[in-house]
Amino acid sequence: MARSSTVYTPEVFTGMKELRKWHTATNFAERIEKINRRPAAADIALQMRSAGDNAVDLEARFTLREGERAVQAAEAFVIIYENQLRSEIRAGENRGVNLQHERVVRFWSTALPLSKADGTALWQQTLKIPADWQLKQLGVAAFVQDAQAGEVLQAVALPGCLQPATATAS
Repeated sequence: MARSSTVYTPEVFTGMKELRKWHTATNFAERIEKINRRPAAADIALQMRSAGDNAVDLEARFTLREGERAVQAAEAFVIIYENQLRSEIRAGENRGVNLQHERVVRFWSTALPLSKADGTALWQQTLKIPADWQLKQLGVAAFVQDAQAGEVLQAVALPGCLQPATATAS
């Protein structure tokens, strides 16, 4: 354990690695481009429908691609996020500043293991939305990862909770 009075919080991760020079547009763009050139190892179909006042029905279907079925510890997650949250900073170097936050995680599902037999999983849940969440600013995301290596195999995001919506990533 390093004995230090400094606390360090990494700011940006891409592809499960910290990107320290993310402020440089070319470094960030190159890292994202490199990740996006890799073929997806899983398919995700994501649906979100209104389930009445302050509730949404969520469904996510996950499938490992044929060549990826050897991943023995693939697991999936579903996340609800909210945009345009604001905080007023009352102390420190940013005192008096109002910050806007995007993609703030409000709900994170438990890990859903993909079947070792066929590489699939189905997740369904009706989620009651707390009164202090802004329905118009909510979105849903899902991803599949190799739990042993920590590598994300595929991810998809779907903005908006008020209208029926579907997203598929292949």
